[in-house]
Amino acid sequence: MSVITRTLGALTALLLLALSASPARAEAVAPEPVACRIGAYFTSVHNIDTAAGTFDADFWMWSVCPTADVKPLETMQFLNAEVVEGQLDASLPRGRSWWSTRMFSGTFRQDFRLANYPFDHQDLVVEIEESVLDTRGLRYALDTAESGVDESLLTPGWTISDMQMTAGATTRATTFGDPSLPGGKSSYASATITLKADRAAKASNFIKATFPLFIAAFLALISMAFDIVETETFMGRMGALGSILFAVVLSYVSLDQLVGPHQGLYFLDQIHFAALLLLLLATAWSVPAHRAAGRWADEETVRRWDVRVTLALLGLYVIANAVMIFQALRGV
Repeated sequence: MSVITRTLGALTALLLLALSASPARAEAVAPEPVACRIGAYFTSVHNIDTAAGTFDADFWMWSVCPTADVKPLETMQFLNAEVVEGQLDASLPRGRSWWSTRMFSGTFRQDFRLANYPFDHQDLVVEIEESVLDTRGLRYALDTAESGVDESLLTPGWTISDMQMTAGATTRATTFGDPSLPGGKSSYASATITLKADRAAKASNFIKATFPLFIAAFLALISMAFDIVETETFMGRMGALGSILFAVVLSYVSLDQLVGPHQGLYFLDQIHFAALLLLLLATAWSVPAHRAAGRWADEETVRRWDVRVTLALLGLYVIANAVMIFQALRGV
């Protein structure tokens, strides 16, 4: 009996040890994060302000989650929003899932790329990130099939040609004080919505921005027809070039009002510099040529060379502008 008793006791101890170890092993297995499918549908994009660096948008978003406890539409934040409001919330069971919708309206900050204005293409971006559950508890999946832009959407001066969505995770170099996160880092579900926007009237915008400038360049070339030898006509030529130079400088100064403050050489900057270079070369040729005529160069020879220089300046100016316009159209 003692042997049987000891055997039963050992088996009981092993059974109790196995039962006590099972919860520990279960606790060691991290639960899978909840995967919620999200989508977006834009009904309005307006007030695209390239000078202020903002645009306004109204859009529906929805989520489909396996549980009603997770509500990503209520906990997501819009990282590049100046102001955003949510309304018309709804949440309904759909089989074993929960479907929720919400309407958002907001103003979003955008770094517009205007180097090729008015031939520029813009990406209007809405950046989304979960603000409560890290990626251990929630991940985004995308409903790209149902997401998009309303066919009747009208944006004055622009055409919205496409919408793209990407999902991932954003890692922060902090745990925000969460003691369950080791290593000083945390990760949150994120998504990016990108609207492809093109200017609706590129040609008319280009003409409005450059027509006075091209007229000034044309008048500068016309002034080169004034006789370079006779002092009276030469002074008329120089007076015209000086007045045109002043007009081109005023046009260049006003560029910031058109495309906003900027650094570097934008397309319109280059167009203006080409006109300024034309005036500089015309002046650099005219003054010494006039002084040389009748002194150490034959007057008729100076006149013939004046015609050649004028034609050369015209050709160079046309070619330079054609190259710059071609590069801007290509987005170079």
